[in-house]
Amino acid sequence: LPLTVGGVAVTVVITDESAKLNLNTAPESNLRTLIQIATGMDQARAETLAQAISAWRNGSLTKPAAASIRAAYIAAGKRYAPPFEPFRSLDELGLVLGMNPEILQRLTPHLSLYALDAGSAADPLVAEARAIAGPAPAAPPWPRVVAIDALAYGAHGTAFRRQAVVRLDPGRKPVYTILDWSHRWGPMPADKFTKN
Repeated sequence: LPLTVGGVAVTVVITDESAKLNLNTAPESNLRTLIQIATGMDQARAETLAQAISAWRNGSLTKPAAASIRAAYIAAGKRYAPPFEPFRSLDELGLVLGMNPEILQRLTPHLSLYALDAGSAADPLVAEARAIAGPAPAAPPWPRVVAIDALAYGAHGTAFRRQAVVRLDPGRKPVYTILDWSHRWGPMPADKFTKN
Protein backbone atom coordinates (compact mmCIF):
# COMPACT_ATOMS: atom_id res chain seq x y z
CA LEU A 1 0.00 0.00 0.00
CA PRO A 2 1.81 3.17 -1.16
CA LEU A 3 1.13 6.37 0.81
CA THR A 4 2.52 9.91 0.89
CA VAL A 5 3.14 11.42 4.32
CA GLY A 6 4.52 14.95 4.48
CA GLY A 7 5.73 14.68 0.88
CA VAL A 8 7.60 11.44 1.61
CA ALA A 9 6.63 8.19 -0.12
CA VAL A 10 5.86 5.45 2.38
CA THR A 11 5.22 1.80 1.56
CA VAL A 12 3.04 -0.07 4.05
CA VAL A 13 2.60 -3.84 4.16
CA ILE A 14 -0.03 -5.37 6.45
CA THR A 15 -0.03 -9.10 7.04
CA ASP A 16 -2.39 -11.25 9.09
CA GLU A 17 -0.42 -12.94 11.86
CA SER A 18 -2.99 -15.76 11.96
CA ALA A 19 -1.49 -16.91 8.66
CA LYS A 20 1.60 -17.97 10.62
CA LEU A 21 2.44 -20.62 13.20
CA ASN A 22 2.71 -19.41 16.76
CA LEU A 23 6.24 -20.33 17.84
CA ASN A 24 5.16 -20.70 21.46
CA THR A 25 2.00 -22.76 20.99
CA ALA A 26 2.34 -24.67 17.70
CA PRO A 27 2.36 -28.45 18.15
CA GLU A 28 5.74 -30.09 17.63
CA SER A 29 4.33 -31.97 14.62
CA ASN A 30 3.43 -28.68 12.88
CA LEU A 31 6.88 -27.27 13.61
CA ARG A 32 8.56 -30.38 12.23
CA THR A 33 6.50 -30.32 9.06
CA LEU A 34 7.08 -26.58 8.51
CA ILE A 35 10.84 -27.10 8.98
CA GLN A 36 10.81 -29.88 6.37
CA ILE A 37 8.80 -27.86 3.85
CA ALA A 38 10.62 -24.56 4.34
CA THR A 39 14.15 -25.97 4.37
CA GLY A 40 14.03 -29.30 2.54
CA MET A 41 15.47 -30.94 5.65
CA ASP A 42 15.00 -34.70 6.06
CA GLN A 43 12.39 -35.90 8.54
CA ALA A 44 14.81 -37.16 11.21
CA ARG A 45 16.77 -33.90 11.37
CA ALA A 46 13.57 -31.82 11.26
CA GLU A 47 12.17 -33.91 14.12
CA THR A 48 15.31 -33.28 16.20
CA LEU A 49 15.12 -29.52 15.58
CA ALA A 50 11.38 -29.40 16.34
CA GLN A 51 12.05 -31.25 19.61
CA ALA A 52 14.78 -28.74 20.49
CA ILE A 53 12.40 -25.83 19.80
CA SER A 54 9.67 -27.47 21.87
CA ALA A 55 12.10 -28.13 24.74
CA TRP A 56 13.27 -24.49 24.73
CA ARG A 57 9.73 -23.26 25.50
CA ASN A 58 8.62 -26.17 27.74
CA GLY A 59 8.34 -25.17 31.38
CA SER A 60 6.94 -28.50 32.53
CA LEU A 61 9.92 -30.78 31.89
CA THR A 62 11.08 -33.06 34.68
CA LYS A 63 14.36 -32.14 36.37
CA PRO A 64 16.23 -35.07 34.77
CA ALA A 65 14.93 -34.13 31.30
CA ALA A 66 15.90 -30.47 31.74
CA ALA A 67 19.35 -31.50 33.05
CA SER A 68 19.85 -33.75 30.01
CA ILE A 69 18.97 -30.89 27.65
CA ARG A 70 21.32 -28.49 29.47
CA ALA A 71 24.08 -31.09 29.17
CA ALA A 72 23.51 -31.29 25.39
CA TYR A 73 24.04 -27.52 25.09
CA ILE A 74 27.23 -27.71 27.17
CA ALA A 75 28.48 -30.63 25.05
CA ALA A 76 27.85 -28.51 21.94
CA GLY A 77 30.06 -25.75 23.37
CA LYS A 78 27.21 -23.37 24.21
CA ARG A 79 27.51 -21.09 27.22
CA TYR A 80 23.77 -21.05 27.69
CA ALA A 81 20.85 -23.45 27.92
CA PRO A 82 17.14 -23.14 27.24
CA PRO A 83 15.19 -21.03 29.74
CA PHE A 84 12.30 -23.54 29.50
CA GLU A 85 9.84 -20.70 28.97
CA PRO A 86 8.11 -19.12 25.95
CA PHE A 87 10.21 -17.42 23.30
CA ARG A 88 10.40 -13.65 23.79
CA SER A 89 11.42 -12.89 20.19
CA LEU A 90 11.80 -14.73 16.90
CA ASP A 91 15.52 -13.91 17.02
CA GLU A 92 15.80 -16.05 20.17
CA LEU A 93 14.99 -19.04 17.96
CA GLY A 94 18.52 -18.66 16.56
CA LEU A 95 19.90 -19.86 19.92
CA VAL A 96 18.20 -23.25 19.73
CA LEU A 97 20.57 -26.20 19.36
CA GLY A 98 20.65 -27.26 15.70
CA MET A 99 19.48 -23.89 14.38
CA ASN A 100 21.66 -21.93 11.95
CA PRO A 101 21.19 -18.55 10.19
CA GLU A 102 19.98 -20.11 6.93
CA ILE A 103 17.31 -22.23 8.62
CA LEU A 104 16.28 -19.27 10.78
CA GLN A 105 15.92 -17.04 7.70
CA ARG A 106 13.69 -19.62 6.00
CA LEU A 107 11.48 -20.18 9.05
CA THR A 108 10.91 -16.71 10.52
CA PRO A 109 8.58 -15.39 7.77
CA HIS A 110 6.19 -18.22 8.68
CA LEU A 111 6.34 -17.83 12.47
CA SER A 112 4.85 -15.40 14.97
CA LEU A 113 4.78 -14.89 18.71
CA TYR A 114 1.34 -13.34 18.46
CA ALA A 115 -0.66 -15.53 16.08
CA LEU A 116 -3.96 -16.76 17.45
CA ASP A 117 -5.34 -20.13 16.41
CA ALA A 118 -4.78 -20.72 12.72
CA GLY A 119 -7.35 -19.42 10.30
CA SER A 120 -7.99 -20.21 6.68
CA ALA A 121 -5.72 -17.35 5.55
CA ALA A 122 -2.55 -19.31 6.30
CA ASP A 123 0.46 -18.65 4.11
CA PRO A 124 1.09 -21.48 1.63
CA LEU A 125 3.89 -23.22 3.56
CA VAL A 126 2.03 -23.01 6.86
CA ALA A 127 -1.18 -24.25 5.23
CA GLU A 128 0.71 -27.21 3.77
CA ALA A 129 2.34 -27.96 7.14
CA ARG A 130 -1.05 -27.86 8.86
CA ALA A 131 -2.63 -30.08 6.22
CA ILE A 132 0.11 -32.70 6.63
CA ALA A 133 0.40 -32.52 10.43
CA GLY A 134 -3.33 -32.40 11.10
CA PRO A 135 -6.33 -30.09 10.93
CA ALA A 136 -6.13 -26.74 12.70
CA PRO A 137 -9.01 -25.26 14.68
CA ALA A 138 -10.88 -22.41 13.03
CA ALA A 139 -9.87 -18.95 14.19
CA PRO A 140 -12.52 -16.68 15.68
CA PRO A 141 -13.18 -13.56 13.59
CA TRP A 142 -11.97 -11.28 16.42
CA PRO A 143 -9.59 -10.45 17.88
CA ARG A 144 -7.17 -10.46 14.95
CA VAL A 145 -3.44 -9.85 15.09
CA VAL A 146 -1.72 -8.09 12.20
CA ALA A 147 1.86 -7.06 11.47
CA ILE A 148 2.29 -3.58 10.00
CA ASP A 149 5.55 -2.82 8.21
CA ALA A 150 6.12 0.76 6.97
CA LEU A 151 9.15 1.94 4.99
CA ALA A 152 9.92 5.56 4.06
CA TYR A 153 12.88 6.58 1.89
CA GLY A 154 14.71 9.82 2.55
CA ALA A 155 17.61 11.63 0.94
CA HIS A 156 20.86 9.88 0.00
CA GLY A 157 19.40 6.39 0.06
CA THR A 158 18.55 6.42 3.76
CA ALA A 159 15.36 4.86 4.94
CA PHE A 160 13.23 4.66 8.03
CA ARG A 161 11.42 1.44 8.76
CA ARG A 162 8.86 1.00 11.50
CA GLN A 163 7.31 -2.34 12.33
CA ALA A 164 4.45 -3.06 14.70
CA VAL A 165 2.33 -6.03 15.70
CA VAL A 166 -1.19 -4.96 16.64
CA ARG A 167 -4.13 -6.86 18.09
CA LEU A 168 -7.46 -5.59 16.71
CA ASP A 169 -10.65 -6.19 18.65
CA PRO A 170 -13.57 -3.92 17.66
CA GLY A 171 -15.71 -5.38 20.44
CA ARG A 172 -13.48 -3.94 23.19
CA LYS A 173 -11.90 -0.68 24.25
CA PRO A 174 -9.29 0.14 23.23
CA VAL A 175 -10.05 -1.21 19.77
CA TYR A 176 -6.37 -2.01 19.20
CA THR A 177 -3.40 -2.97 21.37
CA ILE A 178 0.22 -2.64 20.25
CA LEU A 179 1.99 -5.92 21.06
CA ASP A 180 5.40 -5.16 19.55
CA TRP A 181 7.08 -2.06 18.11
CA SER A 182 10.45 -1.53 16.47
CA HIS A 183 12.17 0.89 14.13
CA ARG A 184 15.34 1.17 12.10
CA TRP A 185 17.04 4.14 10.43
CA GLY A 186 19.89 4.13 7.92
CA PRO A 187 20.89 2.85 4.48
CA MET A 188 18.44 0.25 3.29
CA PRO A 189 18.20 -0.98 -0.31
CA ALA A 190 14.66 -1.22 -1.69
CA ASP A 191 14.99 -4.96 -2.32
CA LYS A 192 15.39 -5.52 1.43
CA PHE A 193 11.78 -4.49 2.06
CA THR A 194 9.97 -7.79 2.30
CA LYS A 195 6.94 -9.13 4.09
CA ASN A 196 8.26 -10.67 7.29
